[in-house]
Amino acid sequence: MNSIKEESIENDALESLEKQGYQVIKSEVYNHTSKIIDAERNNDHTKFILEPRLSKVLKELNPGYSDDIYRRALHEFSKLADNPDMMINNHYMHKLLIEGVKI
Repeated sequence: MNSIKEESIENDALESLEKQGYQVIKSEVYNHTSKIIDAERNNDHTKFILEPRLSKVLKELNPGYSDDIYRRALHEFSKLADNPDMMINNHYMHKLLIEGVKI
């Protein structure tokens, strides 16, 4: 009996996103030819938010606010690491993405 591996599902999902125009960059752990993500998170594999990218996008999507507002919004996304329960983290991230960050 063949089993489906998590990596296969992940690769299929990433391929689908790439076809829709997203840039797919894998961590050094998965892709030995790319060190982009590891460099952006200072080789800290506990960091899942690429803060420089998120900060840039927050400013592009929501122009005109003070730097303090962007820092506070970034902090809200970074709080996800406070809970070890992945389901709670995923629910919180989904809520932030759908409802926005309340500052």
